[in-house]
Amino acid sequence: MLVRAGEHHLWQQQQQQQQQQQQQQQQQQQQQQQQQQQQQQQQQQQQQH
Repeated sequence: MLVRAGEHHLWQQQQQQQQQQQQQQQQQQQQQQQQQQQQQQQQQQQQQH
């Protein structure tokens, strides 16, 4: 792809923004999974008592 310097710079910025959004979504998913695991552990502890 041949692009002028200015356009190329803008194109790079757009790509970086998309990557950041994807990373944020992944982090949110991980947090949800951790919460589910904690809930399961709490239930198991209650059953043991």
